[in-house]
Amino acid sequence: MGGSRGDRARNLEVVRRLWAAIRDHRPADADDLLHPDVEWFPALLATAPLRGRAAVREQLERVADPDAVMLDPQPFSFEPVGRDGVLVSGALRVRRPDGHVTTHLRWWVYRLQDRKIIHAANHSSRESALAAAREPTTG
Repeated sequence: MGGSRGDRARNLEVVRRLWAAIRDHRPADADDLLHPDVEWFPALLATAPLRGRAAVREQLERVADPDAVMLDPQPFSFEPVGRDGVLVSGALRVRRPDGHVTTHLRWWVYRLQDRKIIHAANHSSRESALAAAREPTTG
């Protein structure tokens, strides 16, 4: 099945706190939730994976900037997957400065190490997210 019930509950809480920081446009609140060597595959405003806490913080600051885009993250569910993973199903409602609104349904996989997010990636389907979440960790 995976890690202990307590570990899974703590992992879920870390990811919920991350989503609250993003939703409330408080990128600084995410710093303590991220592993220093985090690898982040963003859904918006970046074309390459981000490596390290500082790079992710800059990305979260870009996403929080209302002049760039208004982001309204709407999680539907948080569920433990495997020993160290959390799967989030949700939507991103993006409001651009020109008034255009787009909603993207996505699935995110977060891996945790020592109660910190070490890997985050978004997927276009639940199936691909679950497959990624079940892959063994490397390193």
